[in-house]
Amino acid sequence: MTRIAAVDQMMTQRRGFTRFAEFSAFLRDLYVRRGASQTVADLYPQIIAWFERVNAAGPEPATVAQ
Repeated sequence: MTRIAAVDQMMTQRRGFTRFAEFSAFLRDLYVRRGASQTVADLYPQIIAWFERVNAAGPEPATVAQ
């Protein structure tokens, strides 16, 4: 099991963050695609928009468009 998979599993199963794996994948992709001069703080609007989409989708984990 990779380190990322282990963290995703721990956060989901032990901490109860049912959508952590989705968030983790979204955040990794967003971070990799960021511009050279962008900081993590610059990504906050996109992160908040992701949470808004997920909350609108309902309580069950599902594939969320990025």
